[in-house]
Amino acid sequence: MAATPSFRWVQHPSVVAGAVRSWSERILQGIAAIADLFAAKIEAYAKANALWNDRTGAARQGLRAFVVKEATRVVITLAHSVFYGRWLETGSSRMAPRPTIMPTLQAHYAPLMAAVRALIGGR
Repeated sequence: MAATPSFRWVQHPSVVAGAVRSWSERILQGIAAIADLFAAKIEAYAKANALWNDRTGAARQGLRAFVVKEATRVVITLAHSVFYGRWLETGSSRMAPRPTIMPTLQAHYAPLMAAVRALIGGR
């Protein structure tokens, strides 16, 4: 005769839920620390590898990467601070596009995700 599988709580479910909540908060804090590190790298890379020729240097100096930490997620944003940044990215009738934002983010995606996977023990 086959054994009947059984399940028994060792801890009260509220204790387990609290432990999971604590673990997720620590993971989110770790991801925020990784994001802070990568935001600095992303900003430096964007400034060093922007494809346009500087006239005043304002566009290059105005590239900013910053981290927004929310309750359930962490967001890294890379943006221009000059009004004409969108035309540098997309081009205009007089100028070919010289994208910096997406190529920079794409260059950092794999190492960023590898760092997050290492934090949570994933592959």
